[in-house]
Amino acid sequence: MKHIKAIVFDFDGLILDTETTDYKAWQAMYRAYGVELPLSMWLPIIGDATQDFSIDQHLAELVGKPINRVELRKRQRALHLEMLKDAVPMPGVEDYIHTAKRLGIRIGVASGSRRSWVVDRLNRLGLADHFETVVCRDDVGGKAKPDPAAYLAAVEHLGTRADQSIALEDSPPGVKAAKSAGLFCVAVPGPMTKNHSFHEADMQLDSLADIPVQELLESISKA
Repeated sequence: MKHIKAIVFDFDGLILDTETTDYKAWQAMYRAYGVELPLSMWLPIIGDATQDFSIDQHLAELVGKPINRVELRKRQRALHLEMLKDAVPMPGVEDYIHTAKRLGIRIGVASGSRRSWVVDRLNRLGLADHFETVVCRDDVGGKAKPDPAAYLAAVEHLGTRADQSIALEDSPPGVKAAKSAGLFCVAVPGPMTKNHSFHEADMQLDSLADIPVQELLESISKA
């Protein structure tokens, strides 16, 4: 019997679908130069800091000339933020947050993104104050998933143990990070990761809206 005391949420793709908009914004940058960013090249790098892929260099190689990296990223980020202006949390996320708090389950975020990005988005969604801890890559020495550092730190900050905690993840590198940290991991693929393999996850859902958090906790406690 597992007595779950904490739930740790991933951010990008799990709380908010930033992955689809990130790709669309980069695709717009590529098309401005008359070239395409193949989805097949984008999908493998989602949530994985170990992938050796420089999007700036790739675009420069396609167009055959140097590109102002700073200006390119500035324009891409501005477009990405515009696309996210009216974005809402993924289905089921808010119910999980509110119900977990009502049940006395401690909740946090473990993200491979930078703190400024995650906290600003959480504030805009009105969710930041609900989490007891938010751990990002710059909080753990720049270590991003699949490194388990963010999950280890989140569990420590929540004052519980990994074997008493659930991770909610949307990408295989995130699942690997959670499992390496010792958490029970529920994979909830987003639109960009739905065709990935999640064989390392303990459980997989199509959406958090598919099963109430109480039922999930009961199911895990019997595992």
